[in-house]
Amino acid sequence: MRWDRLFDDLEASAEDVVRDERDVLADDLRDELLAERSWADGLAGAVLVSVHGAGDVEGAVAGVAEEFVHLETGHEDVLVARSAVMAVSGAGRGSARRSRVGWGGVFRAARDDGDPVRVLRRDGQQVEGEVIAAAADAVVLRTPSGRDVTIPWSAIALVRRRR
Repeated sequence: MRWDRLFDDLEASAEDVVRDERDVLADDLRDELLAERSWADGLAGAVLVSVHGAGDVEGAVAGVAEEFVHLETGHEDVLVARSAVMAVSGAGRGSARRSRVGWGGVFRAARDDGDPVRVLRRDGQQVEGEVIAAAADAVVLRTPSGRDVTIPWSAIALVRRRR
């Protein structure tokens, strides 16, 4: 009878060791997987994004690009510069559509469609106008007053465009 108890204790101890090792390996694997992902890779669903210079923006994640996160609100598309994001809350599990389009492609599409855009800069100022040109690192907008304004990509907090 004592031998049975001894073997039961040894088996229970061995199971505990195996379980502990498995848990450590699972934690290590999860850490490695997270270390390879960007914060934006897991964005999906409805989110609230705090944006430097623009405040909070609420919308549904429509896509993620290298330079921005594309949110859809009720009546407009909002492109938030990833480098201007201060925090994100409400991000669902999943993965938004990845896009290779950059700022240049976005502004050229707005120009070709004849759609005005509103650019909120990181300093909180807003510039609205028609896209005249998209350079390698900046956009040129013509404001309603007829003045041309060049805005470098690095100054952009977000861009709004009506759908």
